[in-house]
This record gives sequence, structure tokens and C-alpha cells, in this order.
Amino acid sequence: MVARPAGQRLLISSQVRVAAAIIRSPWRCRYALEGHGCLGVSMSLMAAARHTAAVKTATPSTPRPAGIIWRLGPVVIAVALMWLVTGVNFLLLHGAWLAYGIRARDPGGFWPDVLFAPFLHLGLPHLLANTAPFAVLGALIALQSPLRFVVVSVAGAIVGGVVVWLLAPTGSVTIGASGLVFAYFGWLIARSVRERSFVAIAIGMLALVLYGGILWGVSPFQLGGISWQGHLGGLLSGVGLARVWPIRSRQPQSALQPSRSPI
Repeated sequence: MVARPAGQRLLISSQVRVAAAIIRSPWRCRYALEGHGCLGVSMSLMAAARHTAAVKTATPSTPRPAGIIWRLGPVVIAVALMWLVTGVNFLLLHGAWLAYGIRARDPGGFWPDVLFAPFLHLGLPHLLANTAPFAVLGALIALQSPLRFVVVSVAGAIVGGVVVWLLAPTGSVTIGASGLVFAYFGWLIARSVRERSFVAIAIGMLALVLYGGILWGVSPFQLGGISWQGHLGGLLSGVGLARVWPIRSRQPQSALQPSRSPI
């Protein structure tokens, strides 16, 4: 314990009494003790309270484990549906659902098949090839916002389906989640360029390092029935949506600065 001079102790004690008076009756303190500096102390305390509130508002909270699980929920549900639909289709229906993919330039082959086609796959190898990038890239979006993941998924399915319906060979049927994988990839890269924040750039670089090779999938020179049209449509949807999605506004600098009070 450090001993303080009597004068200093008296000053601190008087400030405590003034603060207590302000808490009990701030307006009476303002008018009764204005000449003794109570108004200046009151204004200082109010300015400090505003500053503390602004700092608490601007400081991001650390995600809790329960929050992380909740954010990843849509990705887990989508992957589970992919496996469930493919399993039921081949084990119980012997591939009957494959006809519900996107049928190019068929008036009845677009809606609502465009929402169902991403969950259909030709078999286990096709499903495994799409599950890993879908889960990784989708999780990188969902950890930022589950709403973003849902919107990018719907936009990727619809825009990618339109490109497939227009450009794929007539009579072809397109299925699989690879179009959504390209939508997620395009979103992450475009957002890193547009936001230019450390987190967005780090996530974009991670996506580029892990799955940058998939860009070859938009080339028309594909073998084995790979739908480059779906890849191209998904990539365009992700990039386009990332360009128009609003950027989160930053806290104004003036709100973080304590206001000056009269003395």
C-alpha cells in the first residue's frame, strides 16, 4: 500500500463524493454545484461512458464453440442431403432420380430441377470428388455468415443452371454440386479483392492455394462428360454476387474518440 499526502486523499475523497452525488441526482448536482466544478466532472463522466460504450460496440466478440457449430449447420445439412439423396437414388431407386437433372433447352427441364440437381451424383466417386471442396469452401463462407452461404448457394444453383440450360448440348442432363463449388471459390476470391481486409485476403489466399487448380474446369476442352458450363456459371455467379454484396461499414473514428468537457 502506498501512502498519499493528506491533500491528495482529500481531493480524491471529494471527487468520489461528487461522483456519488452525480449518480444520485445528476441534474440537481449540475445546478447546485456548477460553480465548484461538478458540471465539468459530470460531463467528463458522461463522455467516458459514451466512449466505453462505443469501444464495446466496435470490439468484435470471439466466436464460441456453440456459435461455430451453428454457423456450420447449413453446410453440414447440405452435405448430408447430398449423401442421402445419392444413397436413396442408387440403393433404393436404382438411379431413377438422375432424370431430374437440368435438361438443356428443354422447357420442362429447368425448374424446379435446378434446385434438385446439385444434390444428385452419378455415384460414389463423383460424390466424394465434390464433397471435400464443397465442405471446405462452403465452411469458409458459412463461418463468416450462414446467410451468405445460403444466398451464394441459391445464386450458384440458379445462375449455373441457366448457363447449363443455354450452353450445354441439347438433350444432355447435368447433375452434381461442382457448380456450387465454383460459386464458393469465385465468391471467396472476389470478396478478398473487394474487401481488402486481412481476414478476407487470408481466406481468399487459402482457397486459392487449396483449390486454385479447379479453374481448369471452366475450360471447354473437358473429357469424360464434365460440365464446364456448370463450372463457368457457378464461378460467374459467385464473382458477380461478391461484387454487389455490400461491405460491412466500419465504426466511425469520431465515435471512438472521447468528447471534451468544460473544466
